Amino acid sequence: MKKLFIPLFILSMLFMACEEPYCADEEAIAEYEKIPDMTFEQTTAWYGGSDEAHYNKDFPMEIKITDDSITVDGTTYAFSKKKDISWDKWHDHIVISVGGERFAVDLYTYTSYGELVYKLTLSDPDSDEHNCAFYYPAKEEGPSGGDDDADDEQPASSVNGTYTFNTAVAPQMNGAITLTDGTWTYSGDKSSPAASSGTYTVAGGKVTVKWTASGYETSEIFTVSTSGSTSTWESDNTYTSTFLSMLFGVSATELTFVKS
Repeated sequence: MKKLFIPLFILSMLFMACEEPYCADEEAIAEYEKIPDMTFEQTTAWYGGSDEAHYNKDFPMEIKITDDSITVDGTTYAFSKKKDISWDKWHDHIVISVGGERFAVDLYTYTSYGELVYKLTLSDPDSDEHNCAFYYPAKEEGPSGGDDDADDEQPASSVNGTYTFNTAVAPQMNGAITLTDGTWTYSGDKSSPAASSGTYTVAGGKVTVKWTASGYETSEIFTVSTSGSTSTWESDNTYTSTFLSMLFGVSATELTFVKS
């Protein structure tokens, strides 16, 4: 009887362990290993019922994934796939524990213009609320050795003028940006954008606009091409322009204005 009891006891303990919602297993490790070794940056989205796209302060702005470490907003933590990762079988996603925090992680992939795109979602595994943040791979940094654009700085007044967008189609909104000697201001149909003014610089043939929204200082780089009264702004962002979305509700990286 004792010989039979021992194997049954072991089996029952294993069964109870797997009944827990978080089980460290090969499935969790396999899902984690699908995430490429790269840095992901949080992108703006419509969180908490807001009508303005903004960052989610409950989650890191930047997270770097590697095989044995995770860097959260510049702080690197050692990471063990066997100890610090688990599989949430109730929601079908992995849960990582790092720096005293726990994040549920979902990886999505899709093809855009023939290119494979990675999208990462972080959420709170211990909350019933749908609180999450979205991330895309950070833009690759160029080789070290100096910033060529910094050596080609141009006067801010070189792009002075009012740039008007007046062909909006719902949910887009008409409006205008006025650039004056390093300061930009917005006026238009959007009554309370996350930011309606800021600064800008011109270098390397590109315009860098800067603003503060939801407590974060943000910047975005545009290539501005002007011919006569027609001016096209093309963002260096990969998927959508935070600046154009914030002011004009445009889900694109490019917008054409009338300059005056």
